[in-house]
Amino acid sequence: MNTPYVMGEGLDLHPLLAIFAILVGGEVAGVTGIYLSIPVVAALRILWLNWTRRPSTRKAA
Repeated sequence: MNTPYVMGEGLDLHPLLAIFAILVGGEVAGVTGIYLSIPVVAALRILWLNWTRRPSTRKAA
């Protein structure tokens, strides 16, 4: 059961998040969802990190 650890290590994902993503992907889209779940979660994580770390463009009142 090293697959989630190995996949998560390269993408900087927690192993439990990788397992959860695989389970959800399998329930939603079957075998295709299993294969696509880790790349989708990694892309969502990158988007989330970029969105939360960007500087605020609003001016202070």
